[in-house]
Amino acid sequence: MIKSSRKFPSLPYFWSLIDWTIPSLKPYKGQLLRAQTINDLAKIARKRTPKVVFDYVEGGAVDEIAYSRSREAYSKIEFNTRVLRDVSKVDTSEKILGKVVDIPICFAPTGYTRLMHHVGEPAVANVASKNNLIYALSTMGTTSPEELAVAVPDSRRWFQVYIMKNRSDSLAVIKQAEDNGFEALVLTVDTAATGL
Repeated sequence: MIKSSRKFPSLPYFWSLIDWTIPSLKPYKGQLLRAQTINDLAKIARKRTPKVVFDYVEGGAVDEIAYSRSREAYSKIEFNTRVLRDVSKVDTSEKILGKVVDIPICFAPTGYTRLMHHVGEPAVANVASKNNLIYALSTMGTTSPEELAVAVPDSRRWFQVYIMKNRSDSLAVIKQAEDNGFEALVLTVDTAATGL
């Protein structure tokens, strides 16, 4: 007869088996980890963000007709899955304005980014730079072209510009972007919020 001894599993091993985590005093962190869609993130943000800031990011002008149509159009886009294909050598890189990016995506310009996060535009530009993507700074940004160039010097930077009534103001910000290594202009002919 084979003699065996019983051993109670260690506490860390036991916890790993039941996949239980200690409750946090910051429950939103768990919500963020469980979020699977943009709508999940929007629900969390609606609870944690001041209304005026949330509405600026999540809303549109007047009756939000264009906003609603855009959401409807995007909801019709689907990924066309192909199974049993060789995906060992997928290359998503593309050349944009003579330079290669890993994915042909640009982080779009957003005004008043520091309303959403204390670091603001440099944080977004840093993520873009680390992933070899393009970042577009908004005219209405909370960071100047010069500040962004200093904060993220190796990033690919585009500058979004509104054509203002006073053309010399437009030319001044365009010149500032050019002087700080911005490689392209993104012209905006409308705005989500009236008043410009």
